[in-house]
Amino acid sequence: MAIKHKILARNGKTIEVLTHPARSMKLHCLECLGWSLKELSDCGGSMSCSLFHYNKYDKSGKKGWMPKLTPLKTIRRECLSCGGGSYENVEQCKSSLCNLFLFRMGKDPSRTGKTNRGGFTKRPLLP
Repeated sequence: MAIKHKILARNGKTIEVLTHPARSMKLHCLECLGWSLKELSDCGGSMSCSLFHYNKYDKSGKKGWMPKLTPLKTIRRECLSCGGGSYENVEQCKSSLCNLFLFRMGKDPSRTGKTNRGGFTKRPLLP
């Protein structure tokens, strides 16, 4: 489910968009590359960029060079990188216009209070 978030647009103004983790990653990459779709498809990226590893394929057509992470885990890794590896810096981040800001804690705020229906049930422990 999408959630509303204010971001910095290519013209420098703030706009409100409906976003979700995967879309936030794409917007973050576009902003990094000067809002150019061509640059996005040709991105050589940085080997230190978590989003680069999530979005790129190796020559055999298999996804990434790293184990596949979920979008939320990928965003969390990128935020930790930006915050100097400090969980405290990520938690206290003031960059509210960043495309990844809402998801920086590795959680999707649009899923607050929702549970996995029937996925995990409490069962009594066997004696």
